[in-house]
Amino acid sequence: MLWNVDNSECLQNLSNIFVNALYELRNPNQPIPSWVRALPDPPRSEMIQMVKDYGSPNVFSFFAPQ
Repeated sequence: MLWNVDNSECLQNLSNIFVNALYELRNPNQPIPSWVRALPDPPRSEMIQMVKDYGSPNVFSFFAPQ
């Protein structure tokens, strides 16, 4: 189930705090999702780096609440 949520500054900050706090618990060997590889560059290269660094392409500036 998806929620209709706006990405407010408060929600973005909360997400950033969680990403940074949980950094040590990430799986550093996550595969790059096929949908990321299909994107134009940028943002493809930026999202690939996010997967390598944080285990997900949807962090920081790419965070999109659902």
